[in-house]
Amino acid sequence: MKRIILLAAFFLISTTFMPLDAQWVKIYGGDDRDVAYFIQQTSDGGYVVAGGENSDAYLRVLKLDSSGSIEWKLAYRGSYYKIPLSFQQTSDGGYVFACHSGRYDSNDNFTYKDEIWVIKLNSSGGYESTSSFGRFINNGEYAGAFQPTDDGGYVLAGETRTQGAGGNDIWVFKLTPEGDIEWQKTYGERDDDWLRSIQQTSDGGYILAGGTNLFLPLEEEILVIKLTPAGDVEWQWTYGGNLRDRACSIQQTSDGGL
Repeated sequence: MKRIILLAAFFLISTTFMPLDAQWVKIYGGDDRDVAYFIQQTSDGGYVVAGGENSDAYLRVLKLDSSGSIEWKLAYRGSYYKIPLSFQQTSDGGYVFACHSGRYDSNDNFTYKDEIWVIKLNSSGGYESTSSFGRFINNGEYAGAFQPTDDGGYVLAGETRTQGAGGNDIWVFKLTPEGDIEWQKTYGERDDDWLRSIQQTSDGGYILAGGTNLFLPLEEEILVIKLTPAGDVEWQWTYGGNLRDRACSIQQTSDGGL
């Protein structure tokens, strides 16, 4: 039996390593295998932990107080597994999760990269809304980044093999505060493009970073795309040499650069 073990300093640890200066150590779990993917402090000084129950079969969320005691917990046991990618606390005290979602094949193996889900919870962990994006095919859709926007909504970015021009394309959604689609667009050519980071810029647009193998399959290059507030391409550049180059994160700097 595996259980989630949390350290107050935001580390996941094993029972063979217990730091002497830890403020507290907690173990959470049931009879199945529980895995934590991320932990984030909330506005009340507590924490939200999101992970998988029964080896990713179900989305599992714990809300903890500042000392690690459970305030509420839930397991999303729908028809398909959901693996949390990112979490944001909302202005109303609730929570929004972006997840990968998929299903089992005929041999009871996981089918990854199938669909993107956004789940909105209220401050007590109750469901307010769920939205799904994509179609269920093998290696279809994948969520790569999720960020709040200045208008109270969200921008969700990932990859698709079913909606774009061919190969793996970048897929971006602008969502309202209620989780409805304001606009969605794909970016990419006939070869594979992927995304790892998206940020809203000071002009209300967006900057994306990822990679592409537009020229040769084994020579990947960093791909950076600047979008307008409406999602149109303002400019895009590739950077790299003769080897595999990938961007993992991008951030606007105080001088307006990147």
